[in-house]
Amino acid sequence: SGYSNIILDLENVSSTNPEILNLIVHIFKTCKQNNGFLKLCNINSELNESLTFVFLDGIIPVFSSKNSALEDFYKVSSEA
Repeated sequence: SGYSNIILDLENVSSTNPEILNLIVHIFKTCKQNNGFLKLCNINSELNESLTFVFLDGIIPVFSSKNSALEDFYKVSSEA
């Protein structure tokens, strides 16, 4: 996509099927390859639990809203 920093709003995603998880993993890897970050927001508990199994160390930050994820991007940018 050409983007290195992505926020995925998963408010309307309730499925934890392998295709969804694989897509999130693919986006995460693409962001990392482009020296960027993937941040997730509005994630339901079932999907969060499934992602915990995929990323055991909680490598993808999860936020309660898009605004809090954006604020984190700005905070990280200003610290660099």
